[in-house]
Amino acid sequence: MIKWKKKCNCIKCKQKIIDKTLPLIHLINECDVSNDSNVSNDSKVSNVSNRKSIILYSPEKSLLKPLQPSEPLYYSNFYNQNDKIQIINPGESIEFPCNGPSNCFIFRLNDSQFNLTLIGTYEIYFHVYIETPGQLVINLNNIDLLYTLSGSSHNNVITAHFLITTQIINSIISINNPNGTQNTDPVIKTFQNNGGVYLTTSHLIIKKIN
Repeated sequence: MIKWKKKCNCIKCKQKIIDKTLPLIHLINECDVSNDSNVSNDSKVSNVSNRKSIILYSPEKSLLKPLQPSEPLYYSNFYNQNDKIQIINPGESIEFPCNGPSNCFIFRLNDSQFNLTLIGTYEIYFHVYIETPGQLVINLNNIDLLYTLSGSSHNNVITAHFLITTQIINSIISINNPNGTQNTDPVIKTFQNNGGVYLTTSHLIIKKIN
């Protein structure tokens, strides 16, 4: 009579199964990969200093897929210390004359217009303190992007957070009081010290995300 061996569920046996079935993940420095005798010539990555790739291997160490490093993040922060009241008529732009943190790929052309150097998708965040009811919109290359329209019905803050995509290099962006505003008073006035005695700051933050 044949006796069948009962399947073992101990931790050691389970770990052996995992080791046989799951791919092995190796983090290999590209500078040193050419000196690794355990990696076949077909699996070597080009020698680029100070960069890393994640290489996936099956249990037989055949190359599955290299994961390349993500592209660098481009960002800039512009702001206004609100030391003076701005009056923004329809079609005019909010000023953000001060420079915050930036890596210089997104830069100002003047106090209210900013240059997006590369084609791609950008994350745009702004908040502006206002005294009067009003609306603001992102203007890209002299076109109001109506899906980015934001507003407030009383003296408060207008806050907005959107994604936009550029189709040409060196696109120009601004935050505008939209043309054709139908408010009773279409002029927007910025607020200096909302909530206290100190001056508040209005901000525009731009990040390229792909």
